[in-house]
Amino acid sequence: MKQIIIGVAWIFLFIISLSAEITQISNIRLDRHIVDYDSYNGAVNMHNNHLYVENKGKIEEYNIMSDGNLERISFLEKGQLTGVTSFIEGDSLYYFERDDNSYLMSVIDISVSPMRFVGTIDTEINRWYSMTKAIYKHYILLSDNEHEKIRKLNRFTLDYEGEHQNIYGIFTVVDSVLILYGSINNGNNEIYSLRFFNLNQENINYPNGFFHEEVLSDNEELDIVYLKHKDNLLYVLGFDYIKVFDIHNISNLHTIYTLHNSTPSYWFYYTDALLINNKLFTADINSQIKVYDIQNSTLVYQEQNTGNIQYGTFCLNYPYLYSNNDHFLAQYQIEDNIQCVRKYGIHYLYSAYKDNYAMTYDPINKYLNFYSIFDNMHFSIYKEGVERFLNIDVYDGKLYVRLKINGQTLLEIYSISENQLQLINTITFDTYPPSWFDIIGNYIYFYCYTGQNFITRVYRIAENDIEYHCTFNGYPQISSGYISNEYIYTYNNGHLSFRDINAPENILFSYPIQVPNNYGTHREISINQDYMALSDQYAYLKIFNMNNNTLIPTFSANYPENSSQLTLYNEILSIYNSDSSSRSIYYTGNGALNEIGIFESRVSSSDYYYPDLNKMISSSSSGINLYSFDYTVSTDDQTLAKPTVISVYPNPCRSDLVKFSVTNNTKVKNISVYNIKGQLVNKLGNEAKQGNGIEFIWDKKDMNGKTVSSGLYLYRADSEQGIISGKMMILK
Repeated sequence: MKQIIIGVAWIFLFIISLSAEITQISNIRLDRHIVDYDSYNGAVNMHNNHLYVENKGKIEEYNIMSDGNLERISFLEKGQLTGVTSFIEGDSLYYFERDDNSYLMSVIDISVSPMRFVGTIDTEINRWYSMTKAIYKHYILLSDNEHEKIRKLNRFTLDYEGEHQNIYGIFTVVDSVLILYGSINNGNNEIYSLRFFNLNQENINYPNGFFHEEVLSDNEELDIVYLKHKDNLLYVLGFDYIKVFDIHNISNLHTIYTLHNSTPSYWFYYTDALLINNKLFTADINSQIKVYDIQNSTLVYQEQNTGNIQYGTFCLNYPYLYSNNDHFLAQYQIEDNIQCVRKYGIHYLYSAYKDNYAMTYDPINKYLNFYSIFDNMHFSIYKEGVERFLNIDVYDGKLYVRLKINGQTLLEIYSISENQLQLINTITFDTYPPSWFDIIGNYIYFYCYTGQNFITRVYRIAENDIEYHCTFNGYPQISSGYISNEYIYTYNNGHLSFRDINAPENILFSYPIQVPNNYGTHREISINQDYMALSDQYAYLKIFNMNNNTLIPTFSANYPENSSQLTLYNEILSIYNSDSSSRSIYYTGNGALNEIGIFESRVSSSDYYYPDLNKMISSSSSGINLYSFDYTVSTDDQTLAKPTVISVYPNPCRSDLVKFSVTNNTKVKNISVYNIKGQLVNKLGNEAKQGNGIEFIWDKKDMNGKTVSSGLYLYRADSEQGIISGKMMILK
């Protein structure tokens, strides 16, 4: 039987082998898209039999096939949703993102397939205010509510070409008529109405200057959130309120249907509506799809989803209707009995990532999907009832998954072989369900909140189980591509403690550390054998030298609020800068913070660099991507990083012994063998002379005398010429 080898990522090979300082990372390029997930809660548009779906993390292009099913052609990553719907005009799709200060508008050329990104402009409209958009002739009209005006942009050049003063808020445009929602106090009460302005006039103003007014209410407060027009129908949507007008005669509107609750809930408002064959399809912020027969005012279809539905979700291609329902893109058949016939996508709640592994759950087809990224391997197993993923880890050829099923947090252990996952144990947590876990050494650390403080419950990993070991206050270090062979860090109440990695209940030494708590929980990160870092999730970083059991600060920084997604892995720090739409890259292996590159990107992500492989894994709201990159090191260190070669025989090894032959009489005292998590497996000594060199023998056993499992292993030797390292494959 073919044995599947997990972890050809060589997670710690760089730290083991490369003592050189990286001076530059460049030429970052996409290899492949690994895992796909998103929040499907943006607008859906159609053009030339293609569907363009706006999600939280990307714009997706689908081909609509003859049976109405969708085939994805391409996607482009994008930044955060703004609440402003994307739209199509001509052969261009326009969508909106936000940086730290303002709304950004991007353009995609959809005259070609796959679609092509054109560019982005800053609208200079404050993103902390709501914004409405519309098309008039060759203009894109954008409401600048902060400055009480509408800005006019040339949709072809994107140049600023004027404004309409004193007109702003919620509006739409029908031909040359701007329809604006607003309210005016007439002295007795508040009048809520639609006011109609002729855009062909040079001077239009508010509250005067309109040629027609449609009163919605003069005795009851209305909170309108969205105006939409399509096929000579005007939809007015608000809190528990929908009104549909026939606008063939724009000066004499005819009410077709009103859906209104006289006691509105301020947690409920409509986000879209569409009238089809006397049936009103509605979507709301609570992720409900409801359909009403307007002839007899009866509810004929209802679907409750999770999450929330944003504006502009309905797109009709009769007899099919498409809708973004937050957790998925839905395809409805509406010709006879309304029914959802197909769903697309995996929501980010159903995903997890750790090191070079990723997992998703397909709630539609009910499959767990596990990915070994560098191996390009994919494993699946059918499973019902998964509500969300929490996190994963891999140890000794087994997959550990923390997930929620039927409201209960579980730890499941799977074996991985022959492209299959097999469940071998399920562990429940009766008290203090963990919010996170990490495997360090042969212990699994569960991070729990008791309601009053944070604790860590430690279990020893057994054959196919876990055994309780100890509990301590605080929380352990996070994985960063390096784990010490001697200790782990824990932080609690202003003290950083170094615990014995083989007996975590024992504190070897402890230091008082006072750090600001800007954004939340601090975590400890191992950089290498000499340095560690203390950081919060976003903006704070402090690096310490740990030489000779001392703790000396070497660097500290508080980053501005526009910096987020701080990721430190394999000595490389990545920080996303929302104001510049880029990720700054730093080298930290010398205890400082040296900028070595920049990655232009509109997407906030966690980036994990593997220099020895020239690879980077990026995890964002749109999914997981694998990148390649080039890098350079300092000249002196580069020379040291290329010592005499150690030959390994046999490799791959199925025999009982592994031989390490050191040539040219290089002085090597011992050779250390590590697993792919960077944990010491054994240390070899007592070398024998062999011709012109020396030889080390390994019996494929760990320091406890147990034969190691199949997989990739790393070796390291300290020689007079520098660090020698490499990899070997062990097979049974």
